[in-house]
Amino acid sequence: IPDGGQAPSPPRLSLATVSHLVAALEHRNAWHRQTAQRLLVERGDQETADPLRTLIRTTKRPQACLHALWTLDRLKSLDETTLLIALQHEHAAVREHAVRLSESRLDTVPTLLEKVLAMARDEAMRVRFQVALSLGAVSDRAAAVATLATILRRDGNDHWMRLAVMTSVPHDAVDLLAVIVDDEQVNADHHIHNAVLELIELVGARGNPDEVLQVFRLMGRHTAGDATGARVESLARLTQGMARAGRSVRHFVAAHREGDGSLSDAIDALLRDAAAVALDERAVIPLRLDAVRLRGQADF
Repeated sequence: IPDGGQAPSPPRLSLATVSHLVAALEHRNAWHRQTAQRLLVERGDQETADPLRTLIRTTKRPQACLHALWTLDRLKSLDETTLLIALQHEHAAVREHAVRLSESRLDTVPTLLEKVLAMARDEAMRVRFQVALSLGAVSDRAAAVATLATILRRDGNDHWMRLAVMTSVPHDAVDLLAVIVDDEQVNADHHIHNAVLELIELVGARGNPDEVLQVFRLMGRHTAGDATGARVESLARLTQGMARAGRSVRHFVAAHREGDGSLSDAIDALLRDAAAVALDERAVIPLRLDAVRLRGQADF
């Protein structure tokens, strides 16, 4: 405090009115914002809702918008109209949190679901990341899978984005895999290859026989990069996934190849690919090792 100066009076937000506390959500000091939000939630006054909605529409500060959104949520007063406004906010952080806050309503409010699905093409990666996470809560799995494929086309080279996508397809990874493998644009992009391998491993870990059979058939259609090497690497990842679940590809093949000529042909083709890669001196060592291990799954 300079000579002759006077210390400012300490804030007494506990005595502030609702309008004063809502206005404090725009304060530059985080303590003021957080304390005001806490007091609004503790009071639980439903008359707070309209001033908070007005703040979201008028404030120039994204921090204030975030405080208002989460306060409305805690007061159980967050309506669909306010969420739609937040989903179109100019600041990416507000859009990201709005997607998260929309999760529980995506199955019951079609306009929210439509908007969130469209945000798979949002310019901000963190928004797309949140969309990928939130789609796991959507019951319309066809729409969710198609949108997750859109995200992988753009962000499949990012490890964290792939993880977000995987969390949203615990029971329909094979459906997403089918979309990717059949997509000519995706097959032309090498960066999607890791996503394909991770999805195959996830299917293997689930161990659902019908899904594993579908993967065997899909592997012959995956043509990204070196087709033979890609198929061998894919089969190796399927084997790893099944091993994590305590299952054996050898036993699976023995149990299912009889009576299904197309499957038997697909398995034989994959094992021939493995033999060719194992003997190919131009192939990288890790891939050749995978091929040798896969040949051990064959019956001689």
